[in-house]
Amino acid sequence: MRGSQYPCPDLVQWSQPPLAPLTPLELSAGRDAFLRISPNSASDSQLDTLLKELDCMPLAVTLMARLAFDGETPSDLLYQWKEERTALLDQSGGDRGNSIEVSIKLSIMSNSVKNCPGGIAFLSILAKLPAGSPLSHIPDICPSISSWRNVIRILKRVALIHESADKSFLHMLSPVRSYVLLHHPLETKLLQDLQSAYFKTAFKGDSNPGQDSFLTNRKEISGIAANMEVILLEALHSTVEDKDAALLASIHYSVYLYWIHSRTEIIEAAAQVAKAAKSNLYAECLWRYGTNLLRIDQYDQAELVLTQAKPEFDAIGNRHGAAQCLRILGEILRMKNQYDEAEVKLKQAKPQFDELGDHFSSAQCLRSLGDVFMMKNLYTQAERTHKEAIAKFESVGGHRGIAQCLRAFGEILQVKGQYDQAETSLTKAQSLFEEIGDPLDAAKCLRILGDNFRMKNEYDQGEMTIRQAKSCFDDAVDHLGIARCLHSLGHILGMKNRYEEAEMSLKQAKSVFHAIGHPLGVAQCLRSLGDILRMKNQYDQAELMFKQAKSEFDIVQSPFGAAQCLRSLGDIFLQRGHSNEAQPVLEEAKSLLLSSETPLDTAYCCISLATVLQLRGSHEAALNELGEARAIFKSLDQTEWVEKCDREIDFIHSSRND
Repeated sequence: MRGSQYPCPDLVQWSQPPLAPLTPLELSAGRDAFLRISPNSASDSQLDTLLKELDCMPLAVTLMARLAFDGETPSDLLYQWKEERTALLDQSGGDRGNSIEVSIKLSIMSNSVKNCPGGIAFLSILAKLPAGSPLSHIPDICPSISSWRNVIRILKRVALIHESADKSFLHMLSPVRSYVLLHHPLETKLLQDLQSAYFKTAFKGDSNPGQDSFLTNRKEISGIAANMEVILLEALHSTVEDKDAALLASIHYSVYLYWIHSRTEIIEAAAQVAKAAKSNLYAECLWRYGTNLLRIDQYDQAELVLTQAKPEFDAIGNRHGAAQCLRILGEILRMKNQYDEAEVKLKQAKPQFDELGDHFSSAQCLRSLGDVFMMKNLYTQAERTHKEAIAKFESVGGHRGIAQCLRAFGEILQVKGQYDQAETSLTKAQSLFEEIGDPLDAAKCLRILGDNFRMKNEYDQGEMTIRQAKSCFDDAVDHLGIARCLHSLGHILGMKNRYEEAEMSLKQAKSVFHAIGHPLGVAQCLRSLGDILRMKNQYDQAELMFKQAKSEFDIVQSPFGAAQCLRSLGDIFLQRGHSNEAQPVLEEAKSLLLSSETPLDTAYCCISLATVLQLRGSHEAALNELGEARAIFKSLDQTEWVEKCDREIDFIHSSRND
């Protein structure tokens, strides 16, 4: 440790310019220093983690490396550090050059610190904050230390604290922090002041994309999130009887966590504390816990928690909270492919919001209902419902809801084969999501745009776009988003004849879908794997894969997915010259597609059926199928396919005349 204050300036003439304060090492430099002393530690996977725990403090790195040289592994030392902290690094019995504790103690007991009013208290406060503290927060977290600027100057001189490179943050190195926490615990009044300041900041987390303060508040909280969690957990588990302030702060902070797609430990702990305290906030904690579980794709657990929350809201007469439980349960059931049940929940919730005058939540119900209709392939109804939702969102300034509906319109247009219009709608939605600070929903637009490029045969652009989306989902650890991108990539790689990469991507997607309990995604991956096997002319394996996929689609009640499998099976039978087997399979596929409002897929199926019928000599029936396909393509402005149908029709007529 070396601060900016030089000892005995009146007696010693120090070299000029003076040495700069000794700062933490970069990770690579810390690793090099450690391995120079203990080269046998190079293969230990926990070495970097250990160095980060020490904040790469030079003396700590040196002392820890000596222990490793004596036979301890970095993994063992990491475990011991978490148990013993600075006591582990005492190797000399009092010599500060060989003991972290002695070095820190001498700095704290120096005259500069002892004669500084509030110095020890300031250290105790900062030690509570693992992420350090923004300088702008100091007056709020230390209201009883009026001379905090002078305190900071003195503590910097003796290297007990240091500033960030841009001088906006104060930090305390991990070994110093551990020592202060152990030997200088924070007084009750100072702790209450610190908690009060962080509770106020937690309230800023309760903002949503589209609100003016959302991006500013998210940026402020992101820098101190580690502090917030330490403060909240300590407050929740303290002996103070009235926990409502800590519970409210946890509820508000969990909104911030929802938008960054993060963990649920804080709000889960809050729910447990609220239940034990018989607090009226118990229902609110459960509701927020359930919504956050949904956000991280824990559907079964989310359903269980929200099912518990609704009667709690009913018991305290909170109709709005009970209606919100119904709405989110509808969302969960949609994600679990239970579309009829989802529709029932959403239709129960909407009139309650209408009666309560909550037009925004009513619009959310409509949007979710539109999504349910899309999953049921009822696209006309879905489009009508989303338009109704947009009108409501516009009346209340619901920018995110408008963007979600625009994205849905893009998907509907995509199903109709209107790819240019779909791209326009999706790009508009993406821009709106980015404008309101919702990068994950913007990434969803990117993924769908990638699929749109694939459907337009623009495979390189599609691959690049989907990889860009996947990077966003990777950063947020959004498992559902990752799985969908992997599935889309598998499609595109297959179309680019990169079959091994395609299979690997699809198998990874299938594994993630299975892990998060998304059976529809699993079925879609199986069907796509069947497509790859068919492209590789491995017809027997492809046939088995399509049959397995169809069974999965039947289980989740997806007639459209089942129809796609049947159509692919029919095409395999055609390619193998088994037209007698192909016809009934394709007829069943067409019947399912007609009920699914998927005109483009229906038209493709008609063309396959026409080929089968023509091979079997049923020319009139083949002409009927081609005529039906042509009418669909014409209604969707698919000129290229209309011309293909015309050529096939002319060919059949000329063959019959011959």
